[in-house]
Amino acid sequence: MGGAAVSWAIGTLMMRRTRHTLPVEALTVWMMIGSAACIWIIAAATEPLPTLRFTPAMWASLAYGVLINYGFAQIIWFGLARNLPPATSAMSIMAVPMIGTLSAPLIVGEWPRWQDGVAMVCVMAAIAAVLLPPRGRAQS
Repeated sequence: MGGAAVSWAIGTLMMRRTRHTLPVEALTVWMMIGSAACIWIIAAATEPLPTLRFTPAMWASLAYGVLINYGFAQIIWFGLARNLPPATSAMSIMAVPMIGTLSAPLIVGEWPRWQDGVAMVCVMAAIAAVLLPPRGRAQS
């Protein structure tokens, strides 16, 4: 998971710094197709064959992941990362785990523990740090 997070961060940085004529939507779709192919190859080489007995809940979760998370949210994220200033896009991505932690009791009945609370305080402190004025400059 750490490698996936680093790869995603590098992809976001590269998306932000490159300039090309391909629309963000098309580029994101091709990135998802390429990464899915790599994941399937790695999974086939390292994991046992699945039984493929999907329940309706598994199909619903797969559809949500493909259509909403990858089909919609990633396209929006790369568009924002490409067009917004770094501080703004950093705040928006840092808020995502907080929304997930706070919505977990409603969605899956999982209540946050004290460690989750500490993590949310750290995320809020990081967001606040981005909002602080730069030090060393004269105020006018």
